[in-house]
Amino acid sequence: MKSLFATAAALALIAVPAFAQSASQQDKTFAAEAAKGGKMEVDLGRYMEEHGHNVKVREFGHRMATDHTAADTKLRAAATQSTVQLPAGANPDEKKTLTELSKLKGAALDRAYIDDMVKDHQKDVQLFQQEAQSGTNPQLKSFAQETLPILQQHLSQAQELQKTVTSEAGGSARHR
Repeated sequence: MKSLFATAAALALIAVPAFAQSASQQDKTFAAEAAKGGKMEVDLGRYMEEHGHNVKVREFGHRMATDHTAADTKLRAAATQSTVQLPAGANPDEKKTLTELSKLKGAALDRAYIDDMVKDHQKDVQLFQQEAQSGTNPQLKSFAQETLPILQQHLSQAQELQKTVTSEAGGSARHR
């Protein structure tokens, strides 16, 4: 009886990886970076939704929180199917950025946030393009391909907002 259980347990351990899609180191790095970046976008977006000076910046913050929350759900599903462990807990870069932003007010806060969003989304687009083109894990590659157009929209919107908040000198845009 003992050997029957031992055999069944051994077969279960062998069978589980057969259902999971393998993930290369590139795929794992992509998933970890996407998870960290997505969490930062959500948290910063929520902060700006509350504290942004320009209504368009607050709306953009809301979109970041909403879109990146949805992307995180999809990423977690793909990672689970791929048996890829995603990082848990706060990202030190996120804490630093949030601390820096919390020291600013008004148009200076909007400018710093939007500048950060442009830089961050440029990196995100590059990261997702690489995974979409050369990822080896089907679930993570598909996630990258589906999410890339949304990130490109975010980048374009952030670049347009950057022009607006840069041209504001304390502003004539609609504020709270």
